[in-house]
Amino acid sequence: MAKKASQQGLTALPLGGLDEIGLNLMVYECDGDMILVDVGLTFPDEYAPGADIVVPDVSYIRDNVERLKGIFITHAHEDHIGALPYLWEELGKAPVFATKFTERVLTGKMEQFDLLPPEYNIHVTEEGERYKAGCFEVEYVSITHSVPGSAALIIRTPYGNIVNTGDYKLDRNPVLGGPSNLERLKQVGEEGVLALFGDSTDIFGDGEKPSETELSENLDVVIAGQPKAIFVSPFASNFERILSVSEIAVKHGRKICYAGRSIQNMVQYAKECDFFPDYLSEHVVDMSQAKKVARDKILYFVTGSQAQPNAMLNRLSSGDEFRGVQICEGDTVILSSRHIPGNERPIQHMMNKLTKIGARVLSGHNEFVHVGGHGHKDETKQVYELLKPQYSVPSYGTYTHLKEHQKFVEDNKLAQCLFITNGDKLHLAPEEPKIIERIDTGRCYVDGYNILDEDKFILRERRQLSFDGLATVTLGIDFRSKAIVFGPIVKTKGIIDENLQDDVLDLAISEVERSLAGKYKNGRIDDPLEAEEVMRQAVRRAFGRERGRKPVTVPLVVEVQ
Repeated sequence: MAKKASQQGLTALPLGGLDEIGLNLMVYECDGDMILVDVGLTFPDEYAPGADIVVPDVSYIRDNVERLKGIFITHAHEDHIGALPYLWEELGKAPVFATKFTERVLTGKMEQFDLLPPEYNIHVTEEGERYKAGCFEVEYVSITHSVPGSAALIIRTPYGNIVNTGDYKLDRNPVLGGPSNLERLKQVGEEGVLALFGDSTDIFGDGEKPSETELSENLDVVIAGQPKAIFVSPFASNFERILSVSEIAVKHGRKICYAGRSIQNMVQYAKECDFFPDYLSEHVVDMSQAKKVARDKILYFVTGSQAQPNAMLNRLSSGDEFRGVQICEGDTVILSSRHIPGNERPIQHMMNKLTKIGARVLSGHNEFVHVGGHGHKDETKQVYELLKPQYSVPSYGTYTHLKEHQKFVEDNKLAQCLFITNGDKLHLAPEEPKIIERIDTGRCYVDGYNILDEDKFILRERRQLSFDGLATVTLGIDFRSKAIVFGPIVKTKGIIDENLQDDVLDLAISEVERSLAGKYKNGRIDDPLEAEEVMRQAVRRAFGRERGRKPVTVPLVVEVQ
């Protein structure tokens, strides 16, 4: 059980997002009141085979939930909002605050969980307004990112102002909406900022991040020169990219097909929030209609830029038709997204398969087809110069990103840096800042309808299965006499090559028979549970000797009447 929180002073506690990309969740506490900034998810790696997504461990919040006054969302990306529906009950159904577009995306997610008002309450925020949550007062300030409605949060407390930037880049010429409200940030800086929790994701980039408009101009040239069908795969939540490429496609006489539910949902939300121009709708076709369009007159948006196994692009990379869509020789595939760390190998494998089909594959490694939504060093410095914080708390990134952010701040004498990672409870005021407590944090894995702890036995067992394979051994005995009536029967999954299977299985069966004969000399299996353990060890011993690997083995003694 997590500890009950101390009540007095102003503290910050990251439960995710400070030592990793994604899973963002920050807890702020002030004189007994608590608020959260973002409740994000991330995606599992080979450590959790079969798991669907990863969410933060919120035990600390759950154990103090009576003090939770509000959940404030910075923007509509999965790594900032995606875990909220899964953790809704544990978070005490606290009021949620978000901008209009973020509210619409989040409402769609809640509906997928059959959560409907009044089960949840999302307050749509307006710029310039302040929202009270216990002793906190929170203001949303527009800041450019790759999704509409992104905001930095000004968090006012009796001890001073905190600024949480969320994800941002200072795009001077965005495709959608206006530029960041730098004037308001300057005014907040003049008020005084105790601590800045700033984005670290692209802190290694020198200079200023290119504008989305610059990228759009290059994509215009790229798309104009393609002779056949074009498949564009952005992050589904990067609506700014979806919009700009859609407008380019129409400009060059192509129809648009949004293939993939998450992209379709994002477009629908944008329409409802008046971010999708009416004229584009006239050029949109569904997948059944797209088949009738000439291949040099169609542009598809497809999910799966990270080579997710069940996403559309990965399925299409086999060259086969999927839901009426097929990638053919001469087509162009544009991976208009960054490679999330850890996904490089599956993405490269998918790109190889697409190239073998005869498609031209463009990515950020060989063409200017993507620009990220996170600022480089120049933008980071500008934010510090506007806000003039007393303290800097590098946020949103891996340990390496956070350390580079710290170095940049200290080298440029922008603020006094306070370095924390997930689980470090930072006392900000009154008195000098310091880490006062270490809170257990971790990951929980969404597995179908279940949420599993990080060290859950089921995940350890799956990892073992994925490495060692599975063997079953079955033996039938007479209900009364306990004599063997059939078996042992040995079956396997993921262990033996088909050509060698019969020989190896025969050896495993012989090992089980010898072990049973040695243990039960009268041929009577008086203790079925003991016999199951004898069979399990015999099978593992046989495979270890013959194949050099001992599989997970499931024995079963069946009593037959």
